[in-house]
Amino acid sequence: MIPVLPGWVRAVGNVSDGDRTELACRAGGALAFVGIALDSPSAHSGCWLDRLALRAAAVTVALGGRTEGEAEIRDAWHLTRPDQDAGPAGRTFGLWRRLAGRSAPLAEPDLLVAAAQGLGCRTAEAAGDAIEIARDLATGALPPLAAVAAVVAASERRCPGLPTLSLLLADAVLAHRLRWPMAVPLLAVGLERRPFRSDAPDWPAVCLAALSRGCGVAWDLYGEIGRRAERLQAVRGRLRSRMAGAVVEAMLATDALSPARLPGGLSDRAGRRLVDRLVALGAVRELTGRSTFRLYGL
Repeated sequence: MIPVLPGWVRAVGNVSDGDRTELACRAGGALAFVGIALDSPSAHSGCWLDRLALRAAAVTVALGGRTEGEAEIRDAWHLTRPDQDAGPAGRTFGLWRRLAGRSAPLAEPDLLVAAAQGLGCRTAEAAGDAIEIARDLATGALPPLAAVAAVVAASERRCPGLPTLSLLLADAVLAHRLRWPMAVPLLAVGLERRPFRSDAPDWPAVCLAALSRGCGVAWDLYGEIGRRAERLQAVRGRLRSRMAGAVVEAMLATDALSPARLPGGLSDRAGRRLVDRLVALGAVRELTGRSTFRLYGL
């Protein structure tokens, strides 16, 4: 049974500089719950992190001035062949997925620099400076929650207009400072979908409120996916396909799958039969609402 996130953690109140102490208390409480999920890894953790990455991608794509929502971003990523470009929205989702699946993303500065340039950072030097500051803050003496606000502000100064980079670095710094086994998309998930000013006086308070909201979303999603995962595991023995076990594991590990990309080399027809059986058993959902190019997941 997953405990309920306390109401006082969710009630972030009005964001203002005067509320910073109270907001820090609430954010700390909320982060403790996310830490519980990370300290007790479950079979559905991969899907959980993938869904958070999708939400973070939707927020940062919107902050960057694009119009794609979660459904369009999911399509861009999952329906694009590996040898094709998934487009700006799909690439953004790919970056968030990479962050959520790694234990030490800041240990790969060259990868992050390349990602920043792919997002439109002016020069490799500017991206490198932002990442180096993030690495310094990850090991520095500044309190963890203050470091989160600081890394966003520093990244925005060096690579302006790239919210994906600055918010991704913030989550990476937070995970390092809290000694989490992997980074979790939280700040972007809880940030209001409007242009943000990291140089504004109330920016640290905005970050604290966003972390509280992001943790609330993450915890609720963890419980929701956990309940769906239990149902999927319960019907596992009722599946006749020899690849059923591999398909169940894949569903637990990712946001969505198409019948054509199920593991085990199933034919498209066999894959469709298997996912249709899972839908009929109430174990997975069809996520697109379309009659073609369908995607399935928890």
